[in-house]
Amino acid sequence: MKYKVLVRALSIKGNKVAKFGEIIDSSQLPNPDNAEEMEKEGYFEETEVEETEAEETEVEETEVEETEETEAEETEAEETEVEEEGDHLLNREELEAMNKKDVKKYAKENDIDFDRQANKAELIDEILENSEK
Repeated sequence: MKYKVLVRALSIKGNKVAKFGEIIDSSQLPNPDNAEEMEKEGYFEETEVEETEAEETEVEETEVEETEETEAEETEAEETEVEEEGDHLLNREELEAMNKKDVKKYAKENDIDFDRQANKAELIDEILENSEK
């Protein structure tokens, strides 16, 4: 079964990340048994992809690592996030799939208070605590 990713980044098998719009196979999910639940929560949607098209649009898997983006990429990412996610607040899994820089950026964009000296795990905890308020 093939799915189209609907969130900014989705952690998949092999410490890889599938990004928004990419097509993934159910075998790439960390826990394929939760696919239906994750689909209902809006992480991805089932898609009909022909065999030849699936091969051409295979997910380009990227190692999870911190990279610096250019200003143009940052602007494009912000526009895509606003258009696609709207007021959707990210959960722990989605935040953990991001690098520290993007987690901080997400907190700023959503007016969530956080300690700027905190490590990534602490930032995620603070974001989740403060977004519930």
